[in-house]
Amino acid sequence: MLMPQGVPKVPFLMPEDEDEEDDDLLWSWEELYHALYFSRFLFLFQEIKAEIANQICGLILCLGILNNKDIFMFIHTPGGEIRPGLGIYNSIQLGLADVHTINIGLAASMGSLVLVGGEMSKRMASPHSRIMIHQPKSSESGDDDTKSFSCLHEYLLFESAYETMIEIYKTRTKLPEEEIVRDLDRDRYISAEEALAYGFVDAITEEGGFPQRN
Repeated sequence: MLMPQGVPKVPFLMPEDEDEEDDDLLWSWEELYHALYFSRFLFLFQEIKAEIANQICGLILCLGILNNKDIFMFIHTPGGEIRPGLGIYNSIQLGLADVHTINIGLAASMGSLVLVGGEMSKRMASPHSRIMIHQPKSSESGDDDTKSFSCLHEYLLFESAYETMIEIYKTRTKLPEEEIVRDLDRDRYISAEEALAYGFVDAITEEGGFPQRN
């Protein structure tokens, strides 16, 4: 079987075919990330916008319908827009399978909200990863998080989303609301050890280690 050219692809066997006799196995070349999706690995490696959020939400819900085995979401993102980020968070809560959230680099801004939204006891950080939290500044009507609000209605929508974020952080960490509000007033970078102490994650991955699937 020759390696296809162009988009990175890997030899892949559908999970339901793994119990077949060796002579009956039918391998195929699949795009790298498609093969990983079938293995229940998801990746949030870019700015959180509507397109990537829609893909991740759909994958979480679809994989949960297929079976209830755990899903692993690896996070390395500078953050992004509020509503798409909340959409990912809500999909994690609604999905039929537990979602492990694993910070392998930077979980900034809305990325930290996705990280903290993983199944309790199944949120992890790599030893040298960082979390960054701050008060979101994005406009619901624009792509640039430095844009100002254009009307009172937009401002009220933003305030409601901000209050929702504070409630999520408070519910899913060990931090009191006063400390969360204070830390959100500025860019606050948190090490893996601090994230564990604060309750953003439940474990730090070991060097050379990898989370086991159930």
